[in-house]
Amino acid sequence: MDVNPALVKMLGFPDRDSLLKANAAELYVDPEDRQRGVELLQRDAVLRDFETRLTRYDGTIIWIRDNVRAILDEDGRRMFFLGSLEDISERKRADEQGRASLEQLHRR
Repeated sequence: MDVNPALVKMLGFPDRDSLLKANAAELYVDPEDRQRGVELLQRDAVLRDFETRLTRYDGTIIWIRDNVRAILDEDGRRMFFLGSLEDISERKRADEQGRASLEQLHRR
């Protein structure tokens, strides 16, 4: 496994090595989300627009969108996975504020 500087920064780790030493499963707020993502990836060899919450190094929680695909060898065997994470926390907050505003309007 490897990570780029953007992921280190997104998750708030002091450096690349400390993130690589972390137990990735423990970063998930809901362990069932991780299990569901792993199952989808194993079944389909791709994971698209998978949204879940992760815990940053300082304990704060962020929403992420995960996109992953399996890289196969010439015999069709998985060699490794390649993916990206996007911090979608701001969008999630805006969505929640919009829903709350609509609820207030409907109550009037």
